[in-house]
Amino acid sequence: MRDPFGDRAVVPLDDLDMWRNPGDVARYPYAYDYTRFGSIQPFRADQTLWAEDGSYLKLNSVTLSYLFDKRVARSVGLNSIRVHLSAENLHTFTSYSGPNPENVTNMGRDASGGYPVPRKYNIGLNIEF
Repeated sequence: MRDPFGDRAVVPLDDLDMWRNPGDVARYPYAYDYTRFGSIQPFRADQTLWAEDGSYLKLNSVTLSYLFDKRVARSVGLNSIRVHLSAENLHTFTSYSGPNPENVTNMGRDASGGYPVPRKYNIGLNIEF
């Protein structure tokens, strides 16, 4: 089921270091201070208060393959034998706190729904008679 509010939904911020009481020293102002909402507008689309570095380096796809010698293949009655392994989405090097920096929209919103991109592994065997 799709979220009816989409990217505009307010997420829980309880785990963030926010100012809550007078005298608190915190990284962020209190986002739910609706008495000052008109002046600080904490959830407006063009603000950068919650923005973070989304740069990344990704090891996305790797394939390893081995072709057996023709003599080995012929010894078991085949013309050729090839074994291959492949993997996708192996690792993303990033300081981004979300599941995948590739899922951030051009407006800076995380569109992953909280789900990481799955890793995929394949193994294959090609034989030629």
